[in-house]
Amino acid sequence: MIGKILEGWKKYFIPDPLTQEEAKVRASICYKCPDKKHGNILAYLKDETIKEIEGYYCGVCRCPLVAKTRSKQDKCPKGNW
Repeated sequence: MIGKILEGWKKYFIPDPLTQEEAKVRASICYKCPDKKHGNILAYLKDETIKEIEGYYCGVCRCPLVAKTRSKQDKCPKGNW
């Protein structure tokens, strides 16, 4: 699971148009999901540190949505995408 999220963070920092479009579609689905949560998440930052920041995460798997929606290998735990 960690490898999938790291892939998503990589795509966040080095975006490509296809990944960005897919992430927008996935994020729009997540935004409507009642399991989406807002709070503190661990984030991998551009200075290569991991810090706790405020953001959205999946209430089912607890992954940060900014990375999860960009990972080609990851899937919604509820099967929504």
